[in-house]
Parts: sequence; structure tokens; C-alpha cells
Amino acid sequence: MTSLIPVTTTRLGEHLPLLDLLPDSAPTAWVRGGEGLVGWGVYATTTVSGPHRFADARHWWQKQLETFAVTNTVHGNGTGPILFSSFSFSPDDVSVLVIPKVIVGKKGDKSWVTWVGSDPQPILNLEKIDLPKTSITWEVSESSEKAWC
Repeated sequence: MTSLIPVTTTRLGEHLPLLDLLPDSAPTAWVRGGEGLVGWGVYATTTVSGPHRFADARHWWQKQLETFAVTNTVHGNGTGPILFSSFSFSPDDVSVLVIPKVIVGKKGDKSWVTWVGSDPQPILNLEKIDLPKTSITWEVSESSEKAWC
């Protein structure tokens, strides 16, 4: 018999704003107004395409959920295992599904962390990284506007 993969969700105390928690590699995020979900690391990923991509994605996600032993002391929307997905508009293009190893969520004054695997609770970065100041400039020309249209 295959052993189940532990997925643990527990409450968090103070931490940096969600987007400041993200590492440089493989981040995922769904954040609005400081609330939402961020994730990093990849527990599992797949791609789907074709006219049945939504059903194929649902089937893959359900199969993944069957392999988890979930311990969730927070309960509520966005807690527990999370699937981030990016679906194409065209069935001919590829859609991507990712289950992050670590997910941090925040809603109101409640925040939580979820992690996949038997490792201890991840330690979150408590110091904001000072990024170098940069500026962005762009040019608008009539030809670029026509090309865009």
C-alpha cells in the first residue's frame, strides 16, 4: 500500500507582506489588496491542452488529492493543499498546473502556512530584501499602437 503524503496547515503570527515572502525562483501568487495566496517550490506540476483540458485538469487534481493526508487546524477558503493554474484561452495552447511545496495565505487578520511533505514547518523570511532602485521608460509611437491593434 502506498503511504499518503502529509500536507499540514497551521496558523501564522506576524510575517512580511505576502509578496515580500516570495523567493526568486518558481513563485506563484494570487494576491489582491494584500490578501490572498503565495506559493513556492514545486511539489507536482503538469500541463493540459485540447478541448478537454478543464476536465483533464480536474481529474489530475483529484488524483493528487487522493495521495494526501491533510492536517488542517485553520480551516477555511484557501487553506489546505492548493493548485495554482494558468489556463489558455485556446484549446490548442498549453495550460499549466502547479501544486507548490509551500503556500502562505492571508485573509483579514488571519494568516496560515501550508506545506507538503514530512519536513518541519518552513521558516519564513522575516526581513524584506532591499532591491536596487530601477526605473522604467518606454516610448509610444503610432506604429507600435497600430501593430498592437
